[in-house]
Amino acid sequence: MINPGVPLQELHRFSADYMKKQGFDQVWKIGHGVGLRIGHEWPMAQDGETMPAEVGMVFTVDPGCFITDQVRDTPIHIEEVVVVTPTGCENLTCFRRDLIVV
Repeated sequence: MINPGVPLQELHRFSADYMKKQGFDQVWKIGHGVGLRIGHEWPMAQDGETMPAEVGMVFTVDPGCFITDQVRDTPIHIEEVVVVTPTGCENLTCFRRDLIVV
């Protein structure tokens, strides 16, 4: 889905639609820029952001949801960092993706 020319809001909508089909609500943006300052920064991959992904653009892909139990809402949030390439994107995050229960 991440390719040059794809509006960032479309990435958000794709993720939100997928999560909804799995029974979860996407409650915030699914990504933000990385490397210019501390915290969430431009560009924002969120609904309403019509800016297209561009080659060389670095941002996170971090959809989040909450699982409600009897006591509280538990956030589930996994953040990956990608760079947009001429043919799609490259994941810059290197960590295990199998579930580890602590």
